[in-house]
Amino acid sequence: MWYLTVSAGFFFYWLKLFLNDKSTPKSDLFSWIILVIAPLLWPISVPASVLELMTKSSESRDEMNLYVGENQLG
Repeated sequence: MWYLTVSAGFFFYWLKLFLNDKSTPKSDLFSWIILVIAPLLWPISVPASVLELMTKSSESRDEMNLYVGENQLG
């Protein structure tokens, strides 16, 4: 349910920005497609991004522990 609420919030925010934007024609089909598809992909892209960030954070922490451990020995 949280995803739907956040997706709807972002969709309406982006819709407002899109409608107020003077540089993009409102008849541009590609803009409307992106505006609709982006919130629909949230349930896939957000967890994947969080997993990637957690993996990089874990790898970075392991490298830092290894570096600190080597410097303490010598």
